[in-house]
Amino acid sequence: MRTSSYFNRTLFYHATPAIDQLFEDRASGLFEVDNAKSSVDVHVCSHETSETTVTGSRGATTESESDVGCETPTEPGFSVDRTRYPHDPPGYVSLPGLHLHSVAKPDRLQEILSLPDQPIRICFIRQRNSYSRLQLTRELYDTLINQFRIYPRFVEFILLFGARSTEYEIRPPQLHFRQIEGDCGKLAQETCAGFECAYGLRYVELNHRQTTEPWSIRQTVVYHKFITETQSSTWLMIAPSESTQLQWDRYLKSFRDISKTNPFEFHVILLDTALANWRPYVISLTQRITRESDRLVVADVDAEGPLSLKIEQRQTFKDIEDYIIDALVALDSTSETVHAMVQDYRQFCLSYGNTHSANRNESDPVSLALLEKQREISSSRKKIEALQRKVEGSISLVKQPRNCEVGSETNQDASNSSCQVS
Repeated sequence: MRTSSYFNRTLFYHATPAIDQLFEDRASGLFEVDNAKSSVDVHVCSHETSETTVTGSRGATTESESDVGCETPTEPGFSVDRTRYPHDPPGYVSLPGLHLHSVAKPDRLQEILSLPDQPIRICFIRQRNSYSRLQLTRELYDTLINQFRIYPRFVEFILLFGARSTEYEIRPPQLHFRQIEGDCGKLAQETCAGFECAYGLRYVELNHRQTTEPWSIRQTVVYHKFITETQSSTWLMIAPSESTQLQWDRYLKSFRDISKTNPFEFHVILLDTALANWRPYVISLTQRITRESDRLVVADVDAEGPLSLKIEQRQTFKDIEDYIIDALVALDSTSETVHAMVQDYRQFCLSYGNTHSANRNESDPVSLALLEKQREISSSRKKIEALQRKVEGSISLVKQPRNCEVGSETNQDASNSSCQVS
């Protein structure tokens, strides 16, 4: 039995009234308020502007007349930190007609995204740091959403960002996946079948700050719409990492005809990139826990050691325990995203297997890669769970009587108290 149009719109397309209200209430803290600091990076490939080519070494481009008037001309490729990535990626064959625009004005953004026959469109929304506003105004954001025809429920992911003093939500919303049926043009404002999906990824990355904690848990949001008839893709990336930008750079330069690629390919590449740092992060946590445990043993052996040191040790281990809990939440969220993507990809292959090279069995490279990512997440989680047990054991060693006085050797009742220092 088919479901009603109202059911489909309410559950898979429109945001709930509560989310809409929350979005409006928080809009002033979500988006940039200074027009001079607002911009988005847009990559488009159009036959209308096919005179411009991109070189593998990020060299000069030959601009067509359609590029005249772009507010901030930029060279091809992505801007990365050369202290961390001193070398360019290998020279790949360029995607014909690929342009990068840094756009600050809504009317210019509308002009660029309205060009006909665009097999791929990619937009990056930046964020200065994890606790800052997105680097575009509300007007520029609305223009982008309307031009990309992104479903309204996507605002659930926008609420992950914005100005704040600390992190309140480690687990992003679950993956959204919606098939665009050929007969639902009024709902999706499309005339051909395909799909659109959105999800958030939590990953760890070196923060390069002079602090006791060199790693930070960061987030990015991915939106992708694929139309089967035109074989075209629309991507929106919010707060992408430098590693993700490099992957896009290499991916776009690796072929001439993007319509011949599997539309799920880059999702697997994004997952692989997001998971890459979990192993070194676990090693870093292990080293820190071992170091603090060694200090704890020395403090326990020294009977005259100050109690303040033990209180400090307890706080240190409690901080590490919090990092571990956040890491487990982030990994569980990613695991759920991969699991959902496996199911959505299978459904996609069943629905559109005749028009795509994707196979319908487990030997398909995308399916195999997704299953491998699931095993990788499971392995990382087991390692972090082992560290959690070790920390919990260390915390139990730091328990001390609440009424114990530093330097006091006479109050035996206090020293035998079961109270703990908080």
